[in-house]
Amino acid sequence: MQTAKGDLVGALKTFNDSLAIVDRLAKTDPSNAEWQHDLSVSYNKVGNTKRGQGDLAGALKAYNESLAILDSLARSDPTNAEWQRDLSVANQQVGDVQLAEGDLAGALKTYNDGLAIFDRLAKSDPDNAVWQHDLSVTYNKVGDTRRAQGDLAGALKDYNESLAIRDRLAKSDPSNAERQRDRAVSFDNVGDVQSAQGDLAGALKSHSDSLAIFDSLAKSDPSNVEWQTDRAVSFYKVGDVESAQGNLAGALKDYNDSLAIFDNLAKSDPSNVEWQRDLSLSLNSIGDVQRAQGDLAGALKAYNDGHAIIDHLAKSDSSNTGWQRDLSLSYDRIGNVQRAQGDLAGALKSYQDSLAISDRLAKSDPANAGWQSDLSTSYQRFGDVQSAQGDLAGALKAYNGSLAIFDRLAKSDPSNADWQRNLTLSYQRVGDVQSAQGDLAAALKSFSDSLRIADRLAKLDPSNAIWQRDLSVSYSRIATTLDRRGDKAGALDALRKGRDVVVGLTRRSPENDDWKRELDWFDGEIARLGG
Repeated sequence: MQTAKGDLVGALKTFNDSLAIVDRLAKTDPSNAEWQHDLSVSYNKVGNTKRGQGDLAGALKAYNESLAILDSLARSDPTNAEWQRDLSVANQQVGDVQLAEGDLAGALKTYNDGLAIFDRLAKSDPDNAVWQHDLSVTYNKVGDTRRAQGDLAGALKDYNESLAIRDRLAKSDPSNAERQRDRAVSFDNVGDVQSAQGDLAGALKSHSDSLAIFDSLAKSDPSNVEWQTDRAVSFYKVGDVESAQGNLAGALKDYNDSLAIFDNLAKSDPSNVEWQRDLSLSLNSIGDVQRAQGDLAGALKAYNDGHAIIDHLAKSDSSNTGWQRDLSLSYDRIGNVQRAQGDLAGALKSYQDSLAISDRLAKSDPANAGWQSDLSTSYQRFGDVQSAQGDLAGALKAYNGSLAIFDRLAKSDPSNADWQRNLTLSYQRVGDVQSAQGDLAAALKSFSDSLRIADRLAKLDPSNAIWQRDLSVSYSRIATTLDRRGDKAGALDALRKGRDVVVGLTRRSPENDDWKRELDWFDGEIARLGG
């Protein structure tokens, strides 16, 4: 009850008191398997609460204690399916924290350990719906990690494995609402990857399939708040894809539908902090669309309304790092609008507030790669404003600070495509400032470093439209720099290579106006240089 109401401090005290009692019992008779199992459950509850507070290090410690006990129990009796299942669940929980901390390699290994157990259990009894469901959940978690690493093809395969299981389970019992819900969640996971790959038509179909299920469930029982929440999230995802497709009016309608649901939920229980947070995120999404529509005043109002909610949450529990991070991102959005309005001083102040939070979080846990990435992004935004203000030296310093972080992250896990891409974009920003300063030799080196990474990513997954575009942008930057240096032949060579990339994009998505505009730019530059 305490956790449901958001009283995590009280819940942690209760669970720690329980843990102390169970720990004493377990120590009096280490051979008592039931007490050992109870001890693992107590550690698990402590871990859940610490995770809810944003104390990832504390949660990981508790989960690992639980995992060690369950591993010992499972080894003592490999035929005990219940202990094997509990061990796999414990692996999932450890993996969840590793994923949240940015330890993607560790999370993938832990999830795969759990997957191996669930796969054995599921194969040993194909009619056991619980184990089949467990297997589908684990495939989702492996997919989540691969997606975070940038391995979109691998993630899509895992999500489709999960969807296939859930589809079979749902068809075997059409009246089972939970199985229908699981199927909808899988459609959303597939859609998320399709969207990231640039397959917006596929993503819209997947998310629409999910929305149809959630809409049916929610209407069948309006009092079921979980299904209402699912429906709101589903509207949100459809809106994201429509926004990416340029259908801003459609996206705004979906976001408003989502907002209406979250607003009702939040008003029905003001003490439910998760619904308050969801309401804040919905306001942010509406602000995103209004900003894209050019309604900057409307966007700023939506962002400020969302900011007021998350600021209240963050102040109510300064130890909750998740809310602190949300607050940082809220300052970023406000800064983005202020910058678009030409209020560079206001934007710089907002970005400074965001940077201060990101810096505190990053320093509180240097091993948390996610927070290090946030800090790097904060430096980028700060540098963007300084560049717009004409403070090129300050911008270069900020961009180099961002570059140094992404360089460390990329080297720590070369398989993480997202970090590799962020490093590419960091080199581009540094090169842009160097170019503006007239240091063309340094700019050419930065753009060449960016091209090297972008080319590698583009070859890794030729179907990824975003990575292909990054490659074309790198070629355009190099071409412009070579042209300024008087190397007409080199500039033309880079322009032709960039054009080839964009031609591939337009062939795959002939309806995409952005690709058409970029192709026109390449054609114009080639013609200007007499190519």
